[in-house]
Amino acid sequence: MFPVPPPGFIYMPYPPMTPPVAASGSAGELGVPPSPTPGSQPHPPLLPPPHLIPYPPPPLYPHPVMSPFSGHSYNPAVIQADGNPRSIYLRHRNRVPWKLRRYVWGVVGLHEEIEDFIKFMQPTEAEQAMRDDVVWRIRQVVQDLWPSAKLETFGSYNTGLYLPDGDIDMVILGQWEQLPMWQLRNKLVERRIAREENITVIEKAVVPIIKLIESNTLVHVDISFNTSNGREAAALVKKYMAEYPNLKQLVVLLKYILNHRGLNEVWKGGLGSYALTLLVVNFLQQHSRENAKKDGENLGVLLLEFFELYGRQFNYETCGIRIRDEAGYIPIDTLRKQMNAHGTKYGPLCIEDPLNTTNDVGRSTFQWKHVQACFDHCCRKLKKALEEQPDPAMRGGTLLGHILGVPDDLLLYRRWCDTSFNPDHLLAVRKSKNSVTSSSDESE
Repeated sequence: MFPVPPPGFIYMPYPPMTPPVAASGSAGELGVPPSPTPGSQPHPPLLPPPHLIPYPPPPLYPHPVMSPFSGHSYNPAVIQADGNPRSIYLRHRNRVPWKLRRYVWGVVGLHEEIEDFIKFMQPTEAEQAMRDDVVWRIRQVVQDLWPSAKLETFGSYNTGLYLPDGDIDMVILGQWEQLPMWQLRNKLVERRIAREENITVIEKAVVPIIKLIESNTLVHVDISFNTSNGREAAALVKKYMAEYPNLKQLVVLLKYILNHRGLNEVWKGGLGSYALTLLVVNFLQQHSRENAKKDGENLGVLLLEFFELYGRQFNYETCGIRIRDEAGYIPIDTLRKQMNAHGTKYGPLCIEDPLNTTNDVGRSTFQWKHVQACFDHCCRKLKKALEEQPDPAMRGGTLLGHILGVPDDLLLYRRWCDTSFNPDHLLAVRKSKNSVTSSSDESE
């Protein structure tokens, strides 16, 4: 159910219909419902003829709409496209908006389509500037509260592996007797960085964090205190990305596939970004073809092989995964003996953290069976699509579209970002505010 429009708002879902010219004929032929007979139920209003409804009504509303895909709340009514609001809806109904050309037959065409999908998912200049601005404004709040403290970012924001609706991970380094989480929370609300209803303090988690939705950009932000492992993990991922050129493309694609199915959130038992990256690194480390570790290898073949390995062949009940030194599969009991930091609480998937051998990165992935089933499903769907391709030109079809699609609300959100945030303006605002005193910042 969509939100109810405010009083006085008039929404006409279809263009006004021209009344019939002919004055003869029955009431039904004239587009007027016949009068109900006494004691009968009223007739429902007649729908316009199908030829007068070339498309459904556009999803335009006068106030913010909550996105079911990512939790974003934004107002698509502010987006304009070619002066015709209906063209927005028609343009974004395409499930495969990354497809701008015909692809050749087979896995070569799948490779080309994966390349186009990665290009489509790359952050635009406005999206990157928008996130940089969020980091800068939260850093200003932290510096005003604690001048000696330092705010740093880590995770996919640092590595460049974030999706268009991905969050930003931040850590504040400083010295406190007790973590000032509520003090920061109140200051962020006071500065209108986040609204009361969009900021949550989670104190009892393994790593206490503040989760918020930034008011201007609707970007999700996670803030922790005095945790250094996130920065080290980001540096490690960058090292692996330099070592394996195909790592970034595979991780971004697999992240989106899991995100598309709600299997990417660690706190929900899904496979997190760091664990997924280590899986792909392990896959490339043990690959029998040396070309798989080099640039130019067919991404379609690598994707199918990854699905085949972790969706069908990998025995997670007896094998653990090791990335460092002698990379490979280790008896799971051997790995768990060294992972005694969390007692006997183990998850179905065991991945040794290269940065801390006592940390099981897959410990929280209790939905691993669903992740494995997702990989198996994608493998079967892609193989079936490859077998059933009608001709070498695919008749303009898609292979990747068999396992994923881009929902309308994400497309609308990206369009809203590109039309609402000017990178040059955001940079100019930051430079101008850096040139004034902190007291003038407070007055603003």
